[in-house]
Amino acid sequence: MFGSPIRTTIIIGLLFLCGGLLGFSLIGKRSTKPVAEESEATGNTAELVSSSLTIRGAHSFQSISCLLGGKEIELDTLSSNEVEAELQSNSTLEFTLKIDWPENTPETAVIIQVMPDGKATLERTIWAEGTLTEELTFFL
Repeated sequence: MFGSPIRTTIIIGLLFLCGGLLGFSLIGKRSTKPVAEESEATGNTAELVSSSLTIRGAHSFQSISCLLGGKEIELDTLSSNEVEAELQSNSTLEFTLKIDWPENTPETAVIIQVMPDGKATLERTIWAEGTLTEELTFFL
């Protein structure tokens, strides 16, 4: 009906041969380097994002510190209840915030603002009393 069995066998054989050749040629083009190595080799490492960090409390801080990557960030004091810092990070900013308030300070709000260059401001409000130790993550 569709021609001779020999002709059909030859066509099917040629199709398998072409598919095999195509498969072998694609295997040779497959990269064995991990993605991180490729980006280093081409110089496309993750770009650092500059950000301003502002921490503002409703009551005066007794002490405040920020740890980024295990190192303390230098905070500029604007007032007794507001500090700021300039940071460099990749697209994820993770830091630990530690705040102590004087005795008899009622439960109070702390507003943390991250303002990445050229992007929308990110903000988080945390309520605490006495001592606050909080690990924060912002996706820039």
